[in-house]
Amino acid sequence: LAELLYRMPMALEQMLQKYEPANKAYFEYLSFFPKGARVLDIRRRLPQVYEAAGDKKNALRFYEKLIADASLAADTRVDASIRKATILEKDEQKEEAEKTFEAALAFDSTRRGEIYMRLEKLTDNFDYVQRALETPGDEKFRFAALERLVNKAQKDKNEKELRKLLTEYG
Repeated sequence: LAELLYRMPMALEQMLQKYEPANKAYFEYLSFFPKGARVLDIRRRLPQVYEAAGDKKNALRFYEKLIADASLAADTRVDASIRKATILEKDEQKEEAEKTFEAALAFDSTRRGEIYMRLEKLTDNFDYVQRALETPGDEKFRFAALERLVNKAQKDKNEKELRKLLTEYG
């Protein structure tokens, strides 16, 4: 029964794009199985379903609950932070998005490079690119940061900086 109650809203959400009934079904699962095996998955899905339905207010509220829950793994909290900040950024709430990204940096996560690159894009503060390069984690973002720094050094005709970057990271 638990698996059926979990799979039904997934089908409503992902195949039929019926978000309101999907969320109701997710809440039904939680009412029957408050400590069930899929509770964390559902807690992660709820704000995403609200977001897909265009209900930013509830999406932000449920992302905030995930972020504030100290019992959750850092990766879950960072993912919720990034999703929340993305909504805020699209909604032209750049200061709040920046605060959310900055707060996400407090968590131990392999996504710090991504967060730094997103902060740079949001704030136009190029210092974040250097931080992304120096941060261990996802190599995709470290490489993007290196590429941006090399391009900037080339554009500025700063051969000393270019040599340093290529020697140190190349």
